[in-house]
Amino acid sequence: MKMSKTPHKTTIGGQALIEGIMMRGPHKTFMALRLKDESIELKEVPLKKPKKGFSLTKVPFIRGVFSFISSMTLGYKCLMYSADKMAEGFEEEPSKFEKWLEKKLGKSIAKIASAVAIVLGVIFAMLFFVLLPKIFFELLNNNILHLEDGSFAHKFTRALFECLIRIAMLLTYLA
Repeated sequence: MKMSKTPHKTTIGGQALIEGIMMRGPHKTFMALRLKDESIELKEVPLKKPKKGFSLTKVPFIRGVFSFISSMTLGYKCLMYSADKMAEGFEEEPSKFEKWLEKKLGKSIAKIASAVAIVLGVIFAMLFFVLLPKIFFELLNNNILHLEDGSFAHKFTRALFECLIRIAMLLTYLA
């Protein structure tokens, strides 16, 4: 068999799931999940077709934002489906608080809780990785360094210090 010299660029991507994988191509998306009985469930995930005609999804930068949101949404749905599959058979009695929430909010409690968790996660990530390094640098500069605002030394030291703090926080989190 003769191998082609020109590389082939693929348009298929994927995401790991709990005991499975999701693969997304230009026209179809599939999930493969290993179930508790060691069988493999293969499921096609329906894709929403973009509407014809002029759309903001054709503008280069904005197209990327829509694509990112779409990919995150699809990945989240597949991840939740795989988590539900793995949780089957592990039903436990809900707490009084969970019963109260379901009584007040109905069956949409999972969607509401997920949305709140995502919003809180983004807020905490911004506080942790953006605001905290800035506060640390200002404390260091005001008490030890005393660099003049706007100077090259101030800008360079700030960028370097904040970068190192972010890396240290990330590595600490990963450890």
